[in-house]
Amino acid sequence: MVLDIIKKTLREYNLLNNGDSVLVGLSGGADSVCLTHALWSLKNEFDIKLYTAHINHGIRGEEAKRDELFAENFSKKLGIECFVLNADIPQIAKDTNVSEETAGRNVRYNFFNKLCEKYDINKVATAHNRNDNAETLLMNFMRGSTTNGLCGIPYVRGNIIRPILNVSRDEIEKYCSDNRLEYMTDSTNLTEDYTRNKIRHTLLPYIQKEFNTSFIKTVTENACLIKDDSDYLDGIAEDFYKHHIRNCAVNIEDLNNTDIAIKRRVLRLMLRDIYNSLN
Repeated sequence: MVLDIIKKTLREYNLLNNGDSVLVGLSGGADSVCLTHALWSLKNEFDIKLYTAHINHGIRGEEAKRDELFAENFSKKLGIECFVLNADIPQIAKDTNVSEETAGRNVRYNFFNKLCEKYDINKVATAHNRNDNAETLLMNFMRGSTTNGLCGIPYVRGNIIRPILNVSRDEIEKYCSDNRLEYMTDSTNLTEDYTRNKIRHTLLPYIQKEFNTSFIKTVTENACLIKDDSDYLDGIAEDFYKHHIRNCAVNIEDLNNTDIAIKRRVLRLMLRDIYNSLN
């Protein structure tokens, strides 16, 4: 079942091509273990070469070391080369004046990019799933967001692919159980110290219990509809930008003749280019 969903996703969104080299982000949790094992099971069918990458963030002490060793051993059992990075994320966050979450994300993707360049790897697979998508949508909605923020996590962005984005966490855990796959549990995911964890452990279960048992499926399907509409409007805005914007300036009458939804997008494009020109 899960493999069928993943194969459909890979083909529908053209995530893989024959001969691709794929680096899988392997934290050791159920999501990344499922992703790694599924791609390993499909590697001959899709003619891909696999690598894994694990980052020890230097936050959870012995637990983090346990996860590091697990990632190495799990990869070895599957015959996959595993790259490991040890980083002091708390110190990096302090030095760069960002949150530990942001510092961890920056270190993670910098590590991925360096590995891709060094080993001629052209795809990076991350283990975001349907639940992650629903959590992200709720976070964006509560914080305030444009329609782009309500489109959810994309299946592909640049060289980043997300093959299990349409798989629920329950399905992932069942896949691991059915295939007798051990995985590690990050203790920080069980606390409610972070907004995402509060949404995961409190808000989503409450909504599913009291309002809609299929809420995660519903909200992610709605995100796809929003994305279709948003992509269409973005295309109109980009076409207007191409024909009417010169040196980040626009004739105000031309802009006023467009719909408000297009105006907002054109102004965001102008701000983006102004910002890029200053950096």
